Amino acid sequence: MGGEHREYPEYDPRTIRRNRRLAWLGGTAAMLSFVVILAPYRATVDEVHIVLPMLLLVLVASSVGGERLGFFLATIGFVAIDVIFQPPFGKFSLNKPHDLTVLIAFFVTAAISTRLLVRAQYKAAEAYQRSVELQQMADLGAEMLSTVSPAEAVERVAVATCDLLGARECRIVRGAPGEAGEVVALVTRKPGAADQVTHPKAMSFPLHADGGPIGEMTVEGVNATSLRETRTDTLRAMAHYAALGLDRMRLAADAAHADELRQADRMKDMVLASVSHDLRTPLTTIKLLAASLIRRGEGAAEQIEEEADRLSRMVGDLLDLSRARAGELALNMDVNTLEDLIGAATRQLTPILGARPVVRIVADDEGPLVGRFDFVASLRVVVNLVENAGKYSPPGSPIELEARREQDQLVIEVRDRGRGVSEDDLGRIFIPFFRSRNVRYDTGGAGLGLPTARVLAEAQGGTVTYRPREGGGSVFTFTLVAMPESLTSVLGEQDGAP
Repeated sequence: MGGEHREYPEYDPRTIRRNRRLAWLGGTAAMLSFVVILAPYRATVDEVHIVLPMLLLVLVASSVGGERLGFFLATIGFVAIDVIFQPPFGKFSLNKPHDLTVLIAFFVTAAISTRLLVRAQYKAAEAYQRSVELQQMADLGAEMLSTVSPAEAVERVAVATCDLLGARECRIVRGAPGEAGEVVALVTRKPGAADQVTHPKAMSFPLHADGGPIGEMTVEGVNATSLRETRTDTLRAMAHYAALGLDRMRLAADAAHADELRQADRMKDMVLASVSHDLRTPLTTIKLLAASLIRRGEGAAEQIEEEADRLSRMVGDLLDLSRARAGELALNMDVNTLEDLIGAATRQLTPILGARPVVRIVADDEGPLVGRFDFVASLRVVVNLVENAGKYSPPGSPIELEARREQDQLVIEVRDRGRGVSEDDLGRIFIPFFRSRNVRYDTGGAGLGLPTARVLAEAQGGTVTYRPREGGGSVFTFTLVAMPESLTSVLGEQDGAP
């Protein structure tokens, strides 16, 4: 349908009344003419030849002029047969048993035929009106789906309502009862015929969506004839379409707002990534100066270097997280082994964890743990998980770091004996900058380690998940995609070859 507007045929009341007047005049004239023409031959013409043409005339006239005209002509025929065509001529008399039967049969037949004909016409008109309404509903439904703008769809509903009810104005307002509503569609039509009978009051239809009121449709100057011929369920369907249009407008506004928020969030991530990148240069300079001071024997320089390292890791997390969320994270996917990854992580964690023991478990009895992943990004994941375990577990308690293969996945588990994660925090520990209320303020960290670990893992097709540890503590599991076992065995033989 697109923007095409279909014109529906309708009857002009003045034309209908004019046709009925002509039918009355024509029918009456035809009946009288028939009587006048056959009156001279009444002595020789059989009554059957009189009655049958009269019946036919009554049916034709009633089909055009209505039921009243049919009864009127049947009465004229009844009187004409008795007075003119039955002896004694020129005298109205019901004391003729045989002729009375003919008269009664004529009148009853004419009355019943007229009644049946008018009823059939009424049913046909009603069916036609119903088909027009259904066609309007179908066209409107297609337009609701095909129109690009929800506001245009609401406008089409107002136009269709005016067409259906012959109304002068249709107004659709958005807003709950008691609020200052916003007019989203207003359609006005020229006044109809001067003698058109309009409904004295404006008609209002409350509009609902999701079980609550969202607006109202008001129709004024309704054609009384159109209103009488319109079904109640059709009016309800129009109100439903109007509510659907308002709901589409609301959803479109929500979608536009969500898109704006996504754009703003992406811009924020890009700014954070840019700022984080710029912070790395001065941090590197600070570390170099601290290293120079350490070589000169400045004891305070070691603390400067440690704080610079901690700040550098935080900036690194923020940079990786921002780049990943902005869709600009670059990975170098290559064939690597978990043995190398665990070894590098242990060396990097030594100055962070100090004397805290880290129990390394590498289950490679069935071959090397080989996968295709970004070594630097995966190293950051492991370091963040172990560093997180060191923050939230008792001082001196060991941290277990286990690497193994499970079917087509490489698995790294970081286990500690800390207090674990409370039920309230389970769904939020991977949200950036989240800090639990149960954590001491001097624990350190900015809530970036776990979110960054998960983002980096997912960027490589892996996962980072949490589960409570039996006996107390936490277990964070980092998975990566493993190389097929057939290739792993080949790599293992190459590594063991002389």
